[in-house]
Amino acid sequence: IYIKKLLYNALKNITNLFEKILNIKSIEKISINQCDLKSCENNGRCTSNIKLINQQYEYFYYKSYQRLIPKYQWNIKCLCLNHYYGQHCQFKQNYQSPCSSNPCSSLERCIDESSTLYTCQCIDEPCNYNEILLENTLDCMNINSPTCR
Repeated sequence: IYIKKLLYNALKNITNLFEKILNIKSIEKISINQCDLKSCENNGRCTSNIKLINQQYEYFYYKSYQRLIPKYQWNIKCLCLNHYYGQHCQFKQNYQSPCSSNPCSSLERCIDESSTLYTCQCIDEPCNYNEILLENTLDCMNINSPTCR
C-alpha cells in the first residue's frame, strides 16, 4: 500500500506540474481506487492495483521542460462470493450446496468443502461453560451433545 500511495502522489505531482506549465486540464487523472466504478456484481469484492509496465516510458517535452513518464496499467479483479463467477461476478453457478439439506446438528455449522463434501464445525469457539476442548484440536465438544466433534 505504501508503494501504491507513493506512486500515486508522484504521478499526481507530475500531472499538476504539467497542467500548470501547459495551462491545460486534459491530462488523465489517476485515482487510488478504480473500484469506485462499482465493477463487481452480486456483492463481489473489488480489488485494484496499479502495475508499471517494465522499462516503458512516455517522453514528454514542452519548451525547455522534459520528462520521462512511466507507463502503467490498472488491474481490477472481482473476488466473487460462493456460487458466482465471471469477470464481474455476473454469473451464478447452477449448484446445490451439500449443506442445503442441513446435515449438521443445531450446535454445528455446515461448511461447503466442495460440491459434494461438507464439514460440520462447532458454532461456539472458544468453548462455553458446558463444553470441553478436545485434545490437540481447537474444537469444542458440548458435554450434553457429543455429536459436535
